[in-house]
Amino acid sequence: MKKVNFFIAILIFAGLFFSIINAAAQAPTAQTVKPAMVKFYVKNNSILPHRFIIKLKDPSENGHGSQIGVWLPFQTNVYEMPVGSTVEKMQSSDVAIMMNGQGNSIFGKMIVQVKASDAGKTFKLW
Repeated sequence: MKKVNFFIAILIFAGLFFSIINAAAQAPTAQTVKPAMVKFYVKNNSILPHRFIIKLKDPSENGHGSQIGVWLPFQTNVYEMPVGSTVEKMQSSDVAIMMNGQGNSIFGKMIVQVKASDAGKTFKLW
């Protein structure tokens, strides 16, 4: 009977030991701090509709995003991006070169490099 009790005690101790080690291994690590998001507006301030190509670059990501479309007269689009992001207006030829990996930030007309003080501001495309 003593051997059975000793064996059960060993199993309980081993189970507790491994559960403590497993809990320590899965302990939450330090959270990465996300940069502050800033909401701003970009406006087509022309009286005519225009086709615009907008390049959006988030500093925490390896690539970029782009939006292509016809903006109506005085149309305003809302963007919410982290501080340090860039927004550029581009030509079709610039996009082709950039998509082939031949250039990244040498093309386009800078509209805004997002700062915390840009919250709520409107930036014009022309």
